[in-house]
Amino acid sequence: MTCEPRLVWIGLRPRHRSPVAPVDRAEARAGLGLLGDHARRRDSARQLTLIHRGDIEALEAALGQPVDPALLRRNVLVDAPAGWLRVGHRYMAGPVVLEITGPCAPCGRMREALGETGYRAMRGRGGVTARLLTGGCLRLGEPIRPLQRDLFERPG
Repeated sequence: MTCEPRLVWIGLRPRHRSPVAPVDRAEARAGLGLLGDHARRRDSARQLTLIHRGDIEALEAALGQPVDPALLRRNVLVDAPAGWLRVGHRYMAGPVVLEITGPCAPCGRMREALGETGYRAMRGRGGVTARLLTGGCLRLGEPIRPLQRDLFERPG
């Protein structure tokens, strides 16, 4: 993991149930979602899905093997510990401002892709959903920074 959280993987799902295609960048549309991703929903709380590298590492430990982020069907992998992205907080990645809206629970597709053990390991570690407040281009390697500080967080 790097010192500063960064976007290390971006994926788009062109159609419902289609494989997730990794990309180097994606155009984020405020209030809508990522251009080229089938899940774009105007004014939805689920315009973008993100997962922490720490969550994938926990899943890999449970399965005893590497996990391709595309199997998890999230849009963005953030090189950060599990729990770093917090519900109700706002973050900036390049020109894009996003607000974390809630947890992204594993669906039946996770059971198909990872089996029962993987599905159970993802419970509580499926990432988060977000609303896009401003648009712009998301790029691999882009730092992601909180826009407000947690007053109860200890300096690190």
